Amino acid sequence: MNLNHSRNILGFCLFYLLCLNCWSQGAGAEAYKKGKVLERAKSYPEAAAQYQIAYKAEPDNHKYYYAEGMCYYKLKQFDLAIASFQRTIEKSPDFTGAYSLIAKIYLNQKDYDKAVSYYDEAFNHEKDQTKKIQYKILILQMLTKLKRDDEAPPHIADAKSIDPNNLEILYYDAKVSNVKGDHAQAKESMLIATSQLLDAPPAKSAKFYYELGVAYNELGDYANAKSAWDKANFGSYSKMIAAQMSKNSPVYFYRAAVSYFMVGEYEKSEEKITEALNIQKDYSPAFVLRGKIAKKQGNFAEAVSYYKQAAEMETDPVKKSALELQFVGMQIDAGDYNGGIKTCNSILGVDPANRKALYDKGFCQYKSGQYAAAISTMDILLSGGTADSKSKAQYSMLLGLAAAKNRDNDRAKEAFKAAMAGGPFKAAAKSEYDKLTGNQ
Repeated sequence: MNLNHSRNILGFCLFYLLCLNCWSQGAGAEAYKKGKVLERAKSYPEAAAQYQIAYKAEPDNHKYYYAEGMCYYKLKQFDLAIASFQRTIEKSPDFTGAYSLIAKIYLNQKDYDKAVSYYDEAFNHEKDQTKKIQYKILILQMLTKLKRDDEAPPHIADAKSIDPNNLEILYYDAKVSNVKGDHAQAKESMLIATSQLLDAPPAKSAKFYYELGVAYNELGDYANAKSAWDKANFGSYSKMIAAQMSKNSPVYFYRAAVSYFMVGEYEKSEEKITEALNIQKDYSPAFVLRGKIAKKQGNFAEAVSYYKQAAEMETDPVKKSALELQFVGMQIDAGDYNGGIKTCNSILGVDPANRKALYDKGFCQYKSGQYAAAISTMDILLSGGTADSKSKAQYSMLLGLAAAKNRDNDRAKEAFKAAMAGGPFKAAAKSEYDKLTGNQ
């Protein structure tokens, strides 16, 4: 075979292959056009069949596989759709729409790990910076809704490396930071975000000011928290703000402290008391609770000190007297009878007829050896005329003991006789009476 003949054969083969390729491209394009017409008519199975003809003619054309996947997606045949989109990616790894749709399918199927993975792949292959941010926002929406906040920071960092001032990314940065306890970071992000909002309507701005308020509130800056929340008081945020605002009250932490106290968790109770006093330094119930903790732990002197502080801080006369009565009880337990007399005198200066204060004063006088004074105080109580029989017996018993110590035996016997009328004191009063009459 001569050289010219060989060249003719080679040229014919090349021509044949070129024609075959042109025919294939033409057949693929023609089938694709038919598929598009059918797809617009919502004839999705028929359209998918045309797209199959198209990619059999042109196996490397990614858009035919993608079009087939869209038909299956609209038919809700999601496994077939995923297969078509994956073939799209094989042919064109940078075709991010396929990654995004696979992610969307997995999201609807609650396969969140795969959804995150495919949105992340879309981010990695996308060239458009705005779209890249959107893919990260979709991931962050998913993670925060699922309360998988620990997984969010790397995605926030990726997005901020592209656009550090993007409002939505700043929002998720603050939201996640507040959940994780990094309130300083949340505050920083929301200050940047809110500086861009200007006159944005509450529907748009509320979520940013809400997170800013949470950050301020947790940092103990309650004035700025309130200022931020005033701008977020919109829609569902109103209830959320009300719940957060309740934490600004010492009552909130005091109630938690009481709960811990009741189950013997004194250290945790002290922590909550400290938080209550950080909000209101003169919140007297907190000092009372500290007094109770000290008493439970056997620190009576410390307990007395706390009760005294509580009473000194109370401005309402009625509440002050009630606190002082508790304080007297602590002083009696600690053996500080002279201090107890002083506190009782403070109460009686406001409420001269306070029977509890009068009795405690008489008791302290008796225990400190002021027997004549104790007798006088009990006389005041017994001359009141309104005490019940049990109370009268109690007053008479103390009067009798004081009179006996004061060597006024006649007065003592008279008092012990009166005390025998009250059931709880009958046996003790009789015993003391018998001692005085020589019957014992």
